[in-house]
Order: sequence, then C-alpha cells, then structure tokens
Amino acid sequence: MTQALLQSLYQTAQSSTMHILMTGFSPFDGRLENASWLAVESLASQSPAIDTLEIPVIWGAPLARLKPICASHCPEIIISMGEGHVGEFTVEILARNERAMRTDNRANTPLQRLIDPQGPALRNGSIDSEQLCQRLREHGWPIRVSTDAGAFLCEETLYTLEGLREDYPHLGTVVFVHLPPYGSQFQMNDEDQLCHIDILSRFARHLRDAVVHIHGLTQGALSAPAKRK
Repeated sequence: MTQALLQSLYQTAQSSTMHILMTGFSPFDGRLENASWLAVESLASQSPAIDTLEIPVIWGAPLARLKPICASHCPEIIISMGEGHVGEFTVEILARNERAMRTDNRANTPLQRLIDPQGPALRNGSIDSEQLCQRLREHGWPIRVSTDAGAFLCEETLYTLEGLREDYPHLGTVVFVHLPPYGSQFQMNDEDQLCHIDILSRFARHLRDAVVHIHGLTQGALSAPAKRK
C-alpha cells in the first residue's frame, strides 16, 4: 500500500469524526446543472458522514441558510464551492462587502449593494491558501489563488463564511473554491479533461482531505501550550 493511499485513508477516517458541511449552488443563468452541487452530491453519496447544503442563487441566501446551521449545530469545517470560469480551479482569498447589480434566480437585483451594512469593507480568506493549493497540485489539479470572487453569490458566500467564523468559535475552518462549469474542458497534466461527475467527485474528495489536514494543523497549533521563554 503506497504512502499516498495510506494518507488518504487516514484523512478519510479523520473526516468521519468531524462535523463537516459542504455546500454547492443550484443551477443559474439557464444552465441545467451546477458543477459545485454535483461535486458535493457525488462525494456525499460515498461519504455519508458529510452534511450537505444546496444554496439557491438568490441574494441573501448564504446568510439565511448558513447562520441557522451554525446557531443550532455548528460544524467544525465548512467547504463551499461554486462555478467559476472555464478551465480554472481557484481558491478565493478575498471577499468584498459589495454586490454586483446582477439578477438572481428570482430575476431580482440586490435590494442593497452591501452584503452586510454593518460589516467591514473586506474579509480575507482565513485558510492557508498556498498550502491548500500545494496539496491539490500534488494530485495534478491546476489550481491557483484568486482575489476576485465575482461579486455575485460566491463572493457573498465567502464573506458570510468568514463572518460566521468570527461569530462561532466552534467553526474552525472555512474555504470557498471555484470549479470550472459542468461539461466544460480544462487542462490537467497537459491533457484535456472534461468537467464531468467522476472528475468533480475526485476533486471534492481531494479538497475535503486537504482541508481536513490543514484544519488539523491549525487547530493543533492553536491548542498547543505556549513555550516558556
């Protein structure tokens, strides 16, 4: 048994003992599927210990759906995904407190331009994004860090997640990742790949394992006693 397989089995076992919530979005812009929700559903069918949430593409939905979960039975980790640009996997590390004048799935534009009128102008992603990208690149995923989450529901979700992390100490790790649209092509290991169910499931599994690993390192560092000088 290879070291990589042993590590994957260990991380899967770790994830089964944690309360992990994974979220994706409903289809939008006339599409029939959303890669993010397909990825979540596919992984959950193999890992029933993971909680899942499909967020509707409606202004205000991220806070309306996520806050009650955190208030009642707060997860330790929330991994959120959304559809981004063709050919790109990105870890979003910056959320602006603003909304684009864009219609949601109810054909509504935002009633207010700020996600949270009482919130800061910016919230930075709290996860170690470079380490996350490095671990995913080890599996061949062409992923990079991004500072433009799009000013739509994906940006609103990241902004909401980082705010919830501040409000609920039990929520230790949050992250938002963009995937290529379902059915689109991307380059992986110098070969053309199609963004289909098997690919999405594999990416979601690798993403979960990497986030669980980083969460463990972060929480271990926070709980370690300070060294005496």
